This record gives sequence, C-alpha cells and structure tokens, in this order.
Amino acid sequence: MILSTNAIKPWKPGYVRRADGAIVTVQAFPVESLVQPKDELWRNLIINKSKHQIIVVDRLIKNGKHYAIVYVLQSESKSSPMARNIQYDITSLHNVQATGTMLEALMKTSVDALLTEVSITD
Repeated sequence: MILSTNAIKPWKPGYVRRADGAIVTVQAFPVESLVQPKDELWRNLIINKSKHQIIVVDRLIKNGKHYAIVYVLQSESKSSPMARNIQYDITSLHNVQATGTMLEALMKTSVDALLTEVSITD
C-alpha cells in the first residue's frame, strides 16, 4: 500500500537507509533531525505479537512529496486464521533469520521506488 504522509508530524525512524546505501539502526546511530532528507529511506517496524504481525512502514520523498510504502507481514494466528502465506511465527526470535530475509527483500523494493526516475504515482 502506498500512502501520502504528513511531513509536518515527525516520526523518528527505527532504521535509515542512507544515500550511500548503508542501512543503520537509529538506536546505534541517532538521526540528527526529524526532517527526513530526500535521499534517505526511513523505516519503522510495528510488531504485534498477539496477531503474529509485522507492519513495515518505509518512508521516502519522491518529487518533493512524502510517501509511505506499507507492507504487512502476517503469519497464522487465532485472530487471522486464514493468513497462511507464512507458516511460522514471524514475531518469534527463533525465526529472526527468515523474517530478516523478508524484510531485506522489502527494503530493496522500497529503495527501487526511491531511486527510480518515474513518479511513484504513475
């Protein structure tokens, strides 16, 4: 899902993909300002263990406009028994390697959207 975001309401990222391609955690490398640079991708993860769900929010600036690309990773749970696309609990630390691989693939998709010359709304 692609959404327009409000640039006036700052939201501290959890991860930053810098212009040089480095991906850093904000916990280790704090952002200097809550004003997002146009050449960076900011990521937040919203983890809901009871629903076995991770919502990924990748924020970027394209053609001067602020967007968020939202991904929902959902494994089977009592609250959503039909979600069978992921057969293991994505919120469990025992599955961090596989979940991390998925998150990395989604990051690549968002970086492609950031770097492409075509308007994101085309």
